[in-house]
Amino acid sequence: MIKRKIIVLISLIFALSISFTFAAEQKDWRNVESCRVLSSHLKWMVWNEDVQEKNVIVVKDNPFIDDWEIKSTSRTYFYDYQLSTNSLTLIKGPKDPLWNTVNFDASKIIWTIKLPKDFRNVNVLFYKEETMIVVAEHYDSDSRWETVAMFYDLAEDKLTATNYFANTWKIIKIHIENWKLYIVTNSELTKSKAQNFIKKDWDLPTIFPKFSEGLKYWLITNEKYSVCKNYKYLYKPSSQMPTFWNILVFNLNNINNTKDFLYYIWTLWQFAFSEKSMYLTIPSDNDTTIIQKFWLDPKLNVQSSYILSWTVLNGWVITNELKSAFVSVQTSWKLKVYTLNRFDENFDLIDSTDIYSWMDETFDWVEYRGTTIFLKNDEKAIAVAEWNRDDFFAHTPLSLEIGSKKYFMVSWDPLVLLSVEERNNKLYFSLMEKDIPQEEFRNLYTASYKAEWKFLWNFAWNRDSQTLAFSANLQDSEQEFNWIRVLRIPSSWKLKEVMSRRYNEPSFLLLENYQEFVASVTNTLVDVFIPENAMLMKVLSK
Repeated sequence: MIKRKIIVLISLIFALSISFTFAAEQKDWRNVESCRVLSSHLKWMVWNEDVQEKNVIVVKDNPFIDDWEIKSTSRTYFYDYQLSTNSLTLIKGPKDPLWNTVNFDASKIIWTIKLPKDFRNVNVLFYKEETMIVVAEHYDSDSRWETVAMFYDLAEDKLTATNYFANTWKIIKIHIENWKLYIVTNSELTKSKAQNFIKKDWDLPTIFPKFSEGLKYWLITNEKYSVCKNYKYLYKPSSQMPTFWNILVFNLNNINNTKDFLYYIWTLWQFAFSEKSMYLTIPSDNDTTIIQKFWLDPKLNVQSSYILSWTVLNGWVITNELKSAFVSVQTSWKLKVYTLNRFDENFDLIDSTDIYSWMDETFDWVEYRGTTIFLKNDEKAIAVAEWNRDDFFAHTPLSLEIGSKKYFMVSWDPLVLLSVEERNNKLYFSLMEKDIPQEEFRNLYTASYKAEWKFLWNFAWNRDSQTLAFSANLQDSEQEFNWIRVLRIPSSWKLKEVMSRRYNEPSFLLLENYQEFVASVTNTLVDVFIPENAMLMKVLSK
């Protein structure tokens, strides 16, 4: 028995020494000095018989509460992308960017761009009402995924191509923060790719991305391969191969001359942006997670890192000014314990507090809405804690079933949620408030709405005007058409229908609210209107 205790004690000391050694080794990113050095590292990775090829888990935008902010990156412009025709139509709404007023005379279709047929995952962003950015992906001539970024000038309501950029590898994240655009691309590193690189004696770096850039879209571009020594890596003996990542940074105030290309090799788990920082998580042994913090300005650079016990949840970073927090989960047999880990401005751990624990119940996501922390899976979300600038406390969990319901945040001080559910050919709207953080939600108002027609689950919520637009389809004996109905929540916390619109077409896309106006797009027209007044509108023919 004594001998066994000694062995256990020695094992614990050995494990702790490895852990502390690992923590020290992982603090700094290492530069790859040459392709020969990289080749030797790849040989060691491939010779590890236990290494597995595993897809990287990437954080995707998946809120259970629809954002209360306007998601569009423009106050004036919006777009319609038709997948069937691969056409992108730029539309100017009635918002005057100079005078901050509504002017329907300014509404018009600016331009229609015909994109290549093989373009997929098309993303459109706007910057300062002056630049439109189109990012998409397709297969290049070598049958490799390629990310394409196209920049257009919007001066004087004209669309002019100004820059073109292409990078071999798939889109992972596109993000605008302040005046910079971040495009993150990724490629897996398989054993076969690594062996091919080694066999060719690192002379033909086919595993690396190919860059192309030019002044005009579709003109002849310059192409080059990335060089091995440009990479930094953060890798330790692991059960899976690392992956290659590129982070491309554009200064949107000077696209021609200011681009940063950052290349990394790591076994990445997920990442996210805050106003001043970017955070990465890297899985480690025994379900621990390395959290790496980067400053965004003046250039993307490493600030510090921290090894956090257990696995960090998706949607993981919670920011409050320069402070940050992460929710981790620890599994012990069937018991799962969720812990909030708070960091100060210097990225030093302040405290770790258990906020929820339960048997056989797994939550994959964490969301921070207002001052409330929610844990979420595909079936439900629970409010478990409150954190504002000065105070934090956990409270009795409140469960919100997701399923056929959608949730909208009406306000966050106090926290008021609007839930929409379709049941027995009716729509049920419920307003719930949690005015005191320790208390559960109380029901403010419940209303039902006839839904004999086919409900399309297409919403546009505007927190500023407190309006909710939703769509439905109705088919009678002669024709099929669509409805848009707009509800408003006045100060009395009741739902009031303020307008409805009918379209004699079988299908249309209802876009989100754009400041004061709403836009819906059918197969033949674009309808722009003020949601509280059906007379304030303009219809544009496509």
